Amino acid sequence: MNLRQSIKFRNRSVGGKGFIPFSTTNSIHVNRKLTRQIGRERVDIVIANALAYSKSNMELANAQAQLAKKIAMRVRLRLDYEIRQLYCKKCKYFIIPGRSSRVRVGRSRVKGIRITCLRCGHVYRKIIL
Repeated sequence: MNLRQSIKFRNRSVGGKGFIPFSTTNSIHVNRKLTRQIGRERVDIVIANALAYSKSNMELANAQAQLAKKIAMRVRLRLDYEIRQLYCKKCKYFIIPGRSSRVRVGRSRVKGIRITCLRCGHVYRKIIL
């Protein structure tokens, strides 16, 4: 490998987070805020698609939800609380109340709900204040 090929190889491998490969010899730096904003928009779109597909095709909905999670991890974005609640904490599966999870209201002194993932059986208890 000569010097010219090593320079091309080195510049091509710079395409990490925050960089968009522009050509084989140079790359441009993208603003991290802009990257996160685009990532948030894409996550919202993919989650909306997953919720729409959940009525007809649960496997496609789960694939869409996993894609949204992967996009959020790629741009180091924290998902909103409402979106985080749609994932099982144990098996990381996309759960829809009434379809892939069971929701029960507790009848004790402490008001709360129990959400059971129907795939792995994990139970979440949330206290309602």
